Amino acid sequence: MEEIKQSVKDWQTEVNSTISEAERLTEEKGKNPRCFKGLRPNCITGYKHSKKAFKLKRDDIGPLLLQEEKFDSVSYPTIPLEKNFDKLRDDVLKLKNAKVKVQRKVKEAKNNVEEIEEAVKKWPEDVDSIIVEAEELIENQNQISVYNFFLC
Repeated sequence: MEEIKQSVKDWQTEVNSTISEAERLTEEKGKNPRCFKGLRPNCITGYKHSKKAFKLKRDDIGPLLLQEEKFDSVSYPTIPLEKNFDKLRDDVLKLKNAKVKVQRKVKEAKNNVEEIEEAVKKWPEDVDSIIVEAEELIENQNQISVYNFFLC
């Protein structure tokens, strides 16, 4: 389920094109007309095919093989979905704990008749909506995993 690098995809396209060209050239060689009523191969056509084959090997196949050796990796590693959801569960728990701490400090500040900033008053509401959304994602984890499996 890793994403293949674009350079690898481009290389694969070039390889497929080169393979098609080599196969076409091989077919042409098989159709090589003969001289002297079919008793001898046509040397001129054979020479042309040989030259094309050498050029294909030198200009296309050789560089592609060298390029392939330079691929240390062919994809971008991805974190498995399960690990993402485990991390999300941990973060939701941390967020819930942080919300409790903030609410306790706000209550202490109110008891001490201190002024509370609007952003601090609004923060627990924002946290609640984030927690609800995260818990819905966690609850629907199996559906998301199955959906991503079929996409790949």
